[in-house]
Amino acid sequence: MASEGKRQPEISDVVLLQAVAADDANSLGILYDRHARAIYGFLNAVTAVGGEDLDDLVHDTFLAVFKAARTYSKRSTVRTWLFGIAINISRNHLRRQARRQKALSRFQVDSQQPPRPDEKFQSTQELSRLATAIAQLPVKLRLAYVTSVLEEFSGNEAAHILGVRKGTLWRRVHEARERLRVEIGRGENA
Repeated sequence: MASEGKRQPEISDVVLLQAVAADDANSLGILYDRHARAIYGFLNAVTAVGGEDLDDLVHDTFLAVFKAARTYSKRSTVRTWLFGIAINISRNHLRRQARRQKALSRFQVDSQQPPRPDEKFQSTQELSRLATAIAQLPVKLRLAYVTSVLEEFSGNEAAHILGVRKGTLWRRVHEARERLRVEIGRGENA
């Protein structure tokens, strides 16, 4: 009965992360409960997204924690390590967001004047031609192009994701670009 008033010692973040590395989802849940609010606030400030998008970024962060737990080397606190992962998640999100905005801006017309039907048709045709041309690329070239160019992963990241050398990645991206130029050029001349 005397032990009822005593609190159990709190498990350290390091011990929890070691358990996560051994595929203990409950330990990941405890880490989430401890740090999600801070990660949520950080990602909200950095990315300026809200709602479900922000929830997805926090989820992506802890999914990455689960996958990378074995790589924790104790050179920093677990909290610092978690924020490092959150930084990478936010960078990737911001890159994708900038890329989407850039792609969309190519097809947007001055908002003061509605697009003429022929302009709207031309933009739709261009997007359709590009999507068709990408879909027709051989899988290896398509993966290299989409990962590096559309998703804007760094050369090292893309090469790692695809399991190829960096030189192989860039050769595939170059070949994909050449094929896309030819294919899109054909569509314009048709």
